[in-house]
Amino acid sequence: MGINGDSKRKGCIAIFIFLIAISANITFHVPTAMGSPVYVAGEGNGGFNIVGSENTFQVAQTLEFGAENFDLKSVHLKSPFRYLTGYTFLSGDGHGPEDDSNADLRLIDEAGRGLFIPLMTNGFYNLMFFEKPTSILTFLVIHILLFVFCIGIVVAYTNAGASPLTNPSFRDAMKVLLPLLFAGFLCMLFPYIATIYNVPEDSAYVQISKENGVVTVENEKGAVIHSGPNDADAIEAALAESKGRVILFERGEYDIDRTIRLKSEVSFVGNDEVVFNCISSPAFNTGTGGYSSSTISLSSDANSGDTQIKLSSVSGLDVGDCVKISDEFSVPFQRNDYKNGELAEIIDISGSTITVNRPLYDDYTVARNAQVRKISMFKDISFENINFIGYGMDTSSTAIYFYGVTNIMISNCGFEDFGNRAVSFWDCLDCIVEGSTFKRIFKDGTGYGIAITNACDNIVIRDNSFLEKGRHYIAVVAGRGGVTTDGFTRNVDVTNNIFRDCADEAVNSHPTSAAVFRVNDNEFYDCRKGVEFSNSDSVITNNTFVRCANGVVLFDTGNHLIEGNSFRENRISIIPHNTNSVTRDNSFENSG
Repeated sequence: MGINGDSKRKGCIAIFIFLIAISANITFHVPTAMGSPVYVAGEGNGGFNIVGSENTFQVAQTLEFGAENFDLKSVHLKSPFRYLTGYTFLSGDGHGPEDDSNADLRLIDEAGRGLFIPLMTNGFYNLMFFEKPTSILTFLVIHILLFVFCIGIVVAYTNAGASPLTNPSFRDAMKVLLPLLFAGFLCMLFPYIATIYNVPEDSAYVQISKENGVVTVENEKGAVIHSGPNDADAIEAALAESKGRVILFERGEYDIDRTIRLKSEVSFVGNDEVVFNCISSPAFNTGTGGYSSSTISLSSDANSGDTQIKLSSVSGLDVGDCVKISDEFSVPFQRNDYKNGELAEIIDISGSTITVNRPLYDDYTVARNAQVRKISMFKDISFENINFIGYGMDTSSTAIYFYGVTNIMISNCGFEDFGNRAVSFWDCLDCIVEGSTFKRIFKDGTGYGIAITNACDNIVIRDNSFLEKGRHYIAVVAGRGGVTTDGFTRNVDVTNNIFRDCADEAVNSHPTSAAVFRVNDNEFYDCRKGVEFSNSDSVITNNTFVRCANGVVLFDTGNHLIEGNSFRENRISIIPHNTNSVTRDNSFENSG
């Protein structure tokens, strides 16, 4: 017996209604997170920085910020990260107390993992605030009831008038309903499956652990991607798997027996007493592969304050590229000449003219063979909660070399027993070193805790402790050799650090710089020289200098403000030489 036209129409309409029901079921009832993220990192973005073991206060502020500024009810975190150890709302290692159910904000602990994923960027822990969701069981019940209701409408419509389902038997009804119920149930579960099992790529992390000499690397889903005896092999496997994001190290000592090549968008995070034994030097290095081997000459002079630079060609350049502009203006130092230069980002190209993102600091002339070199900058590299151990003072050991990197963060790390350098920045922008400790960084002629080299800009060094046997704890220097040659450092902030036992200058700039230093709220004890600057401008305020041979020494050209400092028991407090210096409101006690 054939099917008449009316039955066909009713069947088509039934299927259409069914599809609409499924679509509505998926669209309007997915258990999604509703709030915007509040990042617990950086400054000026509404977030609060959390570093190391002192997380409680900052996270508490963040929770309060979320409660005050968002219509939010809960915060979801995931172990193994220890976000805090006690707060009004919370207790334990990130677990919500049962007796706090009426708090304005509640913390959902690891029991919610799978539904609530960790959000991590550059090694900073991020808290994602959510509107308080209905439980997943409630969502399922609502979905089932809605789906059954929609199926009921389809069946009722199909049953109206002449139909194979007129006075149907139970078996006949099930032949129609079961396929529909099965298909609808799978569609209904899809958003839950996606929510539970799909971790967004931009929140991926890789975990490294070491036990009984075997190093294991697991991804965020718990799958083992590497297992073996060599620590460097494991780190390289993690770098390959991490896709440029977080690599979490569990407690242990890891031997870096060859140089690990860094890449963009990667964070190394120690999860409690993580030590890197830096057998190789450097232990970590970006390399110089981002530097173009060729340069492009200017077709006309570029003056200080200009944002447009006319070139002989723009071949190979694109908007967003970083370039180093330089010429043959040079400063002699220790029988070598070091050339001026600075970094800028291209924001527009019109004909043979590039427009850069900020005014130039200096003049660059065709007569002095002015040129630009493209640098494909690395970006977003961080190290947090890791102790780096070198193979001794008076050796060539170095922990990390960064070449051409934007946005570096080194937080709550330790550096001990290096001869050459602990950390070296070459042509780097927007770098922060904070909350870290430096001990025994010494070698005649080098021995730099933090070496800031060539065209660096916007370097912030804060809240660190430089404690034992240093030569130059912080130094602005210049380097020569190949594509990395040229460039003077510009802006450096040194704030709220402690410097002890420095054999030469604790904070120093060589004549091969054009830096503006802001040295504020630091303490200098038992240093040969607390601060020595050449060819730099500086603001030196609210520091304490105790038992230093010389507190502040200024050479060559430069404008300096020395204000509100305390000098106690120093042989000579201030040596301004021929610089343009303003000295006021300082205090002197038993000091020359």
